[in-house]
Amino acid sequence: EQYPWISLHINYLEPWAFLQYIKEIDTKYACRIKFMNIPLQSLSQELLVKMNRKYNGNQVLNDIRYFKNKYPNTKVVTQMIYWFPWENMEEYKNSLKVLDVFDSSSFFCFSPKKWTIAANYELLSDIELYKRTLLLYNISKTNKYSTYIHLSNSKYKKLIEKKYGIIWNIW
Repeated sequence: EQYPWISLHINYLEPWAFLQYIKEIDTKYACRIKFMNIPLQSLSQELLVKMNRKYNGNQVLNDIRYFKNKYPNTKVVTQMIYWFPWENMEEYKNSLKVLDVFDSSSFFCFSPKKWTIAANYELLSDIELYKRTLLLYNISKTNKYSTYIHLSNSKYKKLIEKKYGIIWNIW
């Protein structure tokens, strides 16, 4: 085999592209993929539509399981959004399935950007943010894969710290 030392690292692979092409990749190239970052964002189809995403999260998750079974040396990571407006607790808990599939999962607290449609959505309550973050934190302590929690908006982080007396560490 020519150039056996070359490996592939895919830093950002849109989930719909993953679904379209991953099963078509020739085995001689797929086995060289050592790292893939697939930002799944949610497993709720309803929320993915509201986020303007064009893929089925559960289908992506199933195909990732298939790929990881076939190529166990590939590290696959994802990013998820939680506390998205309209996300109910059942949808959130369902999205936590990624913790058992991906080698690393980063959970980002929803933070609306001024220029997006989502900036006009009503936020869930701060108690919901607290419950979801605490649930994720507790699960992540017992999970075999890496989990990172990002309260990227300092306003939310300070709100939780002040109201509930929690000092957040970087996970």
